[in-house]
Amino acid sequence: MFGTLQQEDANRNLVQRLKEVEREAARERQAAEGLRDILSFLNANHTLKDNLQYIVSQACRLLNSEGGALCILQEKEGVLRIQASQGLSVEYVAKMFHTIGPGQEIDAVQPGQAIINSTDVAEDAYPDLERQAVSRWLESQYKIKFSVPLYVKNKNYGALTLYYREKRQVSADDIALALAFADQATLAIETARLYNEAQGKAALVERQRLARELHDSVSQALFGIALGTNSAIMLLEQNRDASRVQQALEYVLSLAETGMAEMRALIFELRPESLETEGLLAGIIKQATSLKSRHRIEVQLELGEEEPELSLDVKEALYRICQEALHNIIKHAHAKEVRLGLNWQRSEGVLLEVRDNGVGFDTGGSFPGHLGLRSMQERVERLKGSFEMDSSPGSGTHLKVYFPVS
Repeated sequence: MFGTLQQEDANRNLVQRLKEVEREAARERQAAEGLRDILSFLNANHTLKDNLQYIVSQACRLLNSEGGALCILQEKEGVLRIQASQGLSVEYVAKMFHTIGPGQEIDAVQPGQAIINSTDVAEDAYPDLERQAVSRWLESQYKIKFSVPLYVKNKNYGALTLYYREKRQVSADDIALALAFADQATLAIETARLYNEAQGKAALVERQRLARELHDSVSQALFGIALGTNSAIMLLEQNRDASRVQQALEYVLSLAETGMAEMRALIFELRPESLETEGLLAGIIKQATSLKSRHRIEVQLELGEEEPELSLDVKEALYRICQEALHNIIKHAHAKEVRLGLNWQRSEGVLLEVRDNGVGFDTGGSFPGHLGLRSMQERVERLKGSFEMDSSPGSGTHLKVYFPVS
């Protein structure tokens, strides 16, 4: 009898232990899937804000918290601000910040550690009434919070904080999982920083290129104008045939027109506000005029009369793609004629087409000289558009870029 009871207790304990193991395995599986989902999300060309928001929502879901926030150090302001949140009021997110003085650390917390405390706020915690008010709101909604740091290259750049409405124990597994989410956030932040840094360097290289082109084109035009003018003066002094003087002056005039067209196109590129103030159509027309006057390539424009109502990001992408396509035509296609089309339908989207009658190329082959194709595709993919390149040797090239209505 006694042995039977002992056996039953042992069986119950075993069943209980198996259930606990199953729950732990399920939790670990969910955590692994959640982290995998975050990596997939980060690789899908979302904005940094969207990436951080997704990380917070996943952290709240898998750590069973009712609220969460990612605070990032704004170094220029010297403050810690919320960049993504869940379960917090709009007023709290907008008004709450923490000042970080020179040489101060964000929190006395080391990598791999956590701070766990209540949401109770001291009377003198904040010097201003707005932060006092929103901190009281937080205190009324949540009982405890725990934070883990965001470290980038051994420097604390912020924190991931999770809020709970009821008091509870925060386990070592909870902290480990929160730290894993914090690592994903630092990955997203560092990736965005490196991307912006690369974009800044690319912009500097682009401006240097434009400055060289502006200098070269103006120098060539002025040199040609000087030669043509001297020739006209010489012909006049020698009382030569008026038709020859006219030819020399027409040559000078064509050089002046070419120089002006190129200057307008290059100055348009040098001024970042040009697309916003003058419009996409004006920018494309300037590119076409420069192509025709400098390279003697016939350009047919099919742009319509109405300026497309597009976001500045899409306008800039279309402008740069058109620019890169025309650059490839000059460098590789040896075309005599180019057709440039921009078709905007308010209810559908915008379609850019660039077609040439040049030598063409094998789109399935390796073409290291056409590195601009990759940059064009990346621009389109970032803005959720479609990119199509149709070409074959001897058949010219037809580029189509489409952005649907957002």
